[in-house]
Amino acid sequence: MDSSRDDKTEQLSSHKYLTAPNAFTLLRLCCIPLFLWMLFGRDNIAGAAFLLGGLGATDWVDGWLARHFNQTSEFGKMFDPTADRLLFIVGITGILIKGIPPLWFFWLVIAREVIV
Repeated sequence: MDSSRDDKTEQLSSHKYLTAPNAFTLLRLCCIPLFLWMLFGRDNIAGAAFLLGGLGATDWVDGWLARHFNQTSEFGKMFDPTADRLLFIVGITGILIKGIPPLWFFWLVIAREVIV
């Protein structure tokens, strides 16, 4: 295959917004209101926990999609970690407001995030 063609493909993929990995990350973000509704609206703590666990467990999928389909992008490199942090912040805040864990556990998790 022509190396100049590979360079062009790589350049194009670095500027795309609508890619499979970004769509997957957006789908994960769209689950935040569902998590909050399950936690507060339906008072379904187990369902909210499974959803949040699933969202956390699928964090690797967008990276795999980007590498597998050669759809890495500068936007995706910022979008994915931002989405991950937002999911974390909303999740831990919702759980704290609901009063599920003890307060010391909340601070322990926050301290770990700050250190890492």
